[in-house]
Amino acid sequence: MERLTAITLRWLAALPILLVTAFACADTSRTVLSEEAVELLSAEPFPERALDPQGRYLMLVHKRGLQPLRALAEPMVSIGDLRINPRTNGRHAALPYYGLTLVDLWTGLERSVPVPPSHAIGYPQWSPDGSRFVFTVTVDDGIELWGATRDDPWHVRRLIGPVLNAARATPCTWMPGSRELLCQVVARKYERRDAEASAYRLLTQTVATPQPAAADERLAEYFLRSQLLLVDPAEGRVQPLGRAAVIESVEPAPGGSYFLVVKRLPPYDTAGDEAPRRVAEVWDRAGAVVHTVADADGAPPRALQWQASAPATLAWVERRGANEHLFLHPAPFNAPAQILFSTPQRYAGVQWLADTQGALFSEYDPLDRVTRVWLVDVDDVTEPPRLIGSRSVDGAIAGLGWPLTTTNAAGKAVVRAGDGYLYFKGQAQEGRAGRAYLDRVRLDTLARERVWESAGEGREDVVAVLDASGASLLTRRENAVEPPNYWVRNLRAGTARQVTHYRHPVPRLAQTRRVPLRYRRADGLEMASILYLPPDAEPGQPLPLILWAYPREYPEGARLPVPATDEFMDVERSLQLFALLEGYAVMTDVAMPIIGTGRDANDTFVQQVVANAKAAIDAAAATGMVDPNRVAVAGHSYGAFMVANLLAHSDLFKAGVALSGAYNRTLTPFGFQTERRTLWEATDTYLAISPFFYSDRIDAPLLLVHGSLDDNAGTLPIQSQYLYEAIRRNGGEAELLLLPLEGHTYRGRESVLATANAMLKLFDAELRGEQAPLPMDERTLQLNVASRAPSGASAASP
Repeated sequence: MERLTAITLRWLAALPILLVTAFACADTSRTVLSEEAVELLSAEPFPERALDPQGRYLMLVHKRGLQPLRALAEPMVSIGDLRINPRTNGRHAALPYYGLTLVDLWTGLERSVPVPPSHAIGYPQWSPDGSRFVFTVTVDDGIELWGATRDDPWHVRRLIGPVLNAARATPCTWMPGSRELLCQVVARKYERRDAEASAYRLLTQTVATPQPAAADERLAEYFLRSQLLLVDPAEGRVQPLGRAAVIESVEPAPGGSYFLVVKRLPPYDTAGDEAPRRVAEVWDRAGAVVHTVADADGAPPRALQWQASAPATLAWVERRGANEHLFLHPAPFNAPAQILFSTPQRYAGVQWLADTQGALFSEYDPLDRVTRVWLVDVDDVTEPPRLIGSRSVDGAIAGLGWPLTTTNAAGKAVVRAGDGYLYFKGQAQEGRAGRAYLDRVRLDTLARERVWESAGEGREDVVAVLDASGASLLTRRENAVEPPNYWVRNLRAGTARQVTHYRHPVPRLAQTRRVPLRYRRADGLEMASILYLPPDAEPGQPLPLILWAYPREYPEGARLPVPATDEFMDVERSLQLFALLEGYAVMTDVAMPIIGTGRDANDTFVQQVVANAKAAIDAAAATGMVDPNRVAVAGHSYGAFMVANLLAHSDLFKAGVALSGAYNRTLTPFGFQTERRTLWEATDTYLAISPFFYSDRIDAPLLLVHGSLDDNAGTLPIQSQYLYEAIRRNGGEAELLLLPLEGHTYRGRESVLATANAMLKLFDAELRGEQAPLPMDERTLQLNVASRAPSGASAASP
């Protein structure tokens, strides 16, 4: 198969008619879903949050859960791993944020910010001093910047016209001091601006499909090239900074006098393991290059950043010999860089402390599977680092926890270090599951003290400390039937005040019952899962079961995580939960451990997933509420790979659903998931765990679902197409649902409803016998847009 070019222009304007025809072929007009299931699948997720740096205002950011498929059918340009809308020069089908609500945490006053209607907005950014906030607005021909002041948030205004370049990242960031914004604008629009006009002049451009491939570099320059501007939102002044370039990232130094600019260099179309060419430069306020940062290979070093607590000190990580080193290099960059911390383990991050010259350095120990956190004195590199604590990555959340951060005057995220204390949040150990805590650690002695612990009724997590003393907290509380809401706690007064009041989007789902299951695998491994029962479940009437799982690797002796029973059902997992409203029992996040090291765990993958599944089914059946002879298995991505293996190597299931999976590991020959051996190093394992080679053994009906534009390297649509063909030609029963315009996950409303319909029809037919399966030719949805779009936009038929 020919390698698809990494830079392809896809014009899909003619697709809506094609989509209607394609979905009609899938018979989605004959809806089988209940109204409540459709309501759940279409439910809007709960808002995200943006807390102002002063801890006074909570900005709630509203977004839609699913988009109409026509939004995914907008024009698209693919440049490497970027998908760009050529009309707006922003991300193609970006997250559909649509509204902002401002909550005053002191008074409880809540009001909607009047954002421009009928347009997608970008995630808001508070200025470092909390006096202003800005957000982007996507219009038909570009992306604008809008904003308002904290004291008058109801009067938003446009700050920059539709010229922002959001192809790669958020186009604007606040400068230290909160008086300016640093923005990237589309270079071609800026360079052709009308000097006498007060606003930017829009250009009408018609871009043709690049033929031949030599045009790829020009196409990348056309969309990715940016001009940096310093923008004064109060006065409206705009000052260009440096020359236009293809800018991958830009970060102002905390002192505001320098800028760390990482630029991409041609060629932009890199293939295979070829690393893209980059250069990291330090610019001054005049846009002149004063320093270049490079490792031994001439590329920008890892984790390159400004030290957040110094005016202009670069920090980065390099491995030299057996150790990883954290380097510091202060301006004017004349003296050699100093090593702040060294470790033989893997670098896992650095966080700078507020109001003190300290840092938290995290290292990951792969043998013990723990992350250790060290307190480092930045002023004195000869001072030995001190170990604060550690936390496990094997699901046992107990341990040090995570440091709470705040925003300093330079706009950098720093660890809160008020009154000589660091604050860490986390969850208590198993046995007190669900109990969140807030600890503080003295900087001088590292003595640890518990400041607050939740009551254990539901789940309540610390979001932020709202004052320097640590007496006022913002928390997020939820339980099995009550959705997440925010509360303000006063630890001195012992009071708690609710500040948001969200209700259950699908009240009937709140009537479902959770049954915690503790059980052992055949080899004695202790595991845990949760069985969900539908609202009308009655004792003595065993139900058909849908089992959702995702394999995860653990070392020998690891303690497996115990799923929480007091968390709200996340509506973003609606494809896993909707069957509850159709009368099925459901198990989600079923324990699916693969015990072993990265070198040999997959040698027993098949045996372990079968043993895991059997133990889970037996535990569910032991409740008397599940019929072990009527079970279906489902999974996404690596979970889909698991599903196909379970159907090929066991008789535990009557049907399976595999979403966006990979089934032939010879098509991922250089490793996958946690497997680091190549096909040539572990040929037997690659073949043994590829269900494609055992498709003749898959005799239970399998529904394969795949996005036709899935560009995830390991899960290209051909994986599902070939497995479907193999099962059919070997006499098995399979259904292939290719979703137009979808990627690795599914974002279109029509796509999700079509998938849920196909799943429910399969479950009803195979677990209840309520209807005969449709003939294979009627149950297969395939979309070939080769005649409508260039190569790379089509999904070939098997």
